[in-house]
Amino acid sequence: MAGAVLAACGRTETGPAPASDGVFPVTVEGIEGPTTVDAEPQRVVTVGTYRDIDAALALGVVPVAAAELPPMIPGGITPWAKERIGGSPMPELFATTGGMPFEKIASLAPDLIIGTDYSGLANDYGTLSGIAPTLSSASGYNKDTWQVTTNRVGQALGRARAAADTVARIEAAIRAAREQNPGFAGRTFTIGPVTPDGTVYTINSTNDASARFLSDLGLTLSPSVLGLAGDRLPGRAVVSPELLRTLDADVMILSYSNAASRQKVEAEPLFQQIPAVRRGAYVPVETTTAVSIAFPSALSIPYGLQKTIPLIAAALTR
Repeated sequence: MAGAVLAACGRTETGPAPASDGVFPVTVEGIEGPTTVDAEPQRVVTVGTYRDIDAALALGVVPVAAAELPPMIPGGITPWAKERIGGSPMPELFATTGGMPFEKIASLAPDLIIGTDYSGLANDYGTLSGIAPTLSSASGYNKDTWQVTTNRVGQALGRARAAADTVARIEAAIRAAREQNPGFAGRTFTIGPVTPDGTVYTINSTNDASARFLSDLGLTLSPSVLGLAGDRLPGRAVVSPELLRTLDADVMILSYSNAASRQKVEAEPLFQQIPAVRRGAYVPVETTTAVSIAFPSALSIPYGLQKTIPLIAAALTR
């Protein structure tokens, strides 16, 4: 099954870059205002956390620099991004933990800054757009679908046709995965991250990106978590020990950033009593796999399908 999914997705191949549409200037509307690009970008910088670099790479553009990912991602860049870069020079990675390094970005002389996945863009847009045309999201941070992001980045890069082709190819791979796993249809799931200190979160909204990813495969977010009170982070809720049983579903997925947090959660007696845990339908995943579906992109989705489908299929037999 995993091989079939990868074949359908075409992997993150490193063949010839898609050709430019050759039509400039282009203007792309965004929540922070219109972005006009006068000529095909040659020096692209991505400032968002996860999906900005993916969108550029999916369309054959390797940024000259990109925001470094959090420490739980080894090397500050995802494996699917590394694969797509292939033998090309790696982007220069810069930290954003202390704020956006404007002087550093300016020194790179970018002709396009992609910030569709940058949570602080509303505050920094004026400064960044003073350096180079800066592309914001269409609807706000973490609100655009991966299809919207891919198409909008494609427009800014002058590769709108390549973007449309890429979206169609990945959507076809998702449909193929769903068709090849009819047993997923209507089965329930819960999913959420566990923080390094062992606090359990669960996704409690069908609008969350990871919930949509699994729903596209035919699964249904368990009604048991929909009524949980939300946290400061939209679409998720903290699950206290006494509420752990609400995580029960046909397949129960939790992601961990370190071994200690997993050990702490799995040692909790109330956790061990969850029916999904007792019958073996509990699926623990590491951070990189969780990122591939929680922040889906045209590059991460093939990775996420490959990693999660066999685990989910096995859990649903128990």
